[in-house]
Amino acid sequence: MSKQPLFVITGASGTGKTTVSSHVRKLLPEFDVFDMDIIDNVDWQIAKENWLRVAYSISLSGRGTVLCGTMVPENIASPA
Repeated sequence: MSKQPLFVITGASGTGKTTVSSHVRKLLPEFDVFDMDIIDNVDWQIAKENWLRVAYSISLSGRGTVLCGTMVPENIASPA
């Protein structure tokens, strides 16, 4: 099984991540693109871990994932 890419589009609130996500969907039809803000009012740590689980599950089907949200690279655990 080959590793599939995970891209994270990040930035402060109100910088246009949601707007960009619709354009990314059109530019990268082979990727699943998610606006992480669709899930609100939850514990951020749990939400982040769930989004990474979603991305991993998608990778098992041979597709890459783009997450658009306030997750910063240093907060994403690298695989062991």
